[in-house]
Amino acid sequence: GVIVALSGTGNVQLARGDYPAALELFQQALKLTEATAEKAFLANLHNSVCAVQQRLGNSDAAIEHCQQSLALAEAAGNKEVAARTLNNLGIISRQRGNHEQALEFYRRSLAVYETLDDKRGTARLLNNLGVAHNAMGDATAALRYYLRSLPIAEEIGNKAGVAGTHNNVSMIYRALGNYKLALEYSQRSLALSE
Repeated sequence: GVIVALSGTGNVQLARGDYPAALELFQQALKLTEATAEKAFLANLHNSVCAVQQRLGNSDAAIEHCQQSLALAEAAGNKEVAARTLNNLGIISRQRGNHEQALEFYRRSLAVYETLDDKRGTARLLNNLGVAHNAMGDATAALRYYLRSLPIAEEIGNKAGVAGTHNNVSMIYRALGNYKLALEYSQRSLALSE
């Protein structure tokens, strides 16, 4: 009923980029859900608040909600929410410059997505692992993860994911001085983006 409507509307506001409105809706839903003790839904709501707080630049609040989400998701056996929450914790860690911690969260999330045979999540996490390795200056590892992500994104028809990964591969080849491959992947990204 009301909780699902609040959460759904919060997700729409999040997608629109209206983070304050999304946060207000998710917090209303959280208050109502806490009374029901529905751990799986509560975990999902805490993860949504985490995502909004992260986008608002409130990393401490984001981490607090992610930690609550992860504990609830694990208690409820909800692996999908646990994987998303671990990914969010990885993003926050990377943004804070804690790349080793980000890698650990990303690896844990990837393992869950692979267990669930969630190809979209797997492709996303492989790409995130590439981003983290690139930020750490390990272009070879970054390229390895991007190239593992690419066929999965292609298989599931994730055009935006394929275009973004082609762009990431292009940047790595450019950094490595392989301008021929950098141009090839950049042109693929552009073709998919048009």
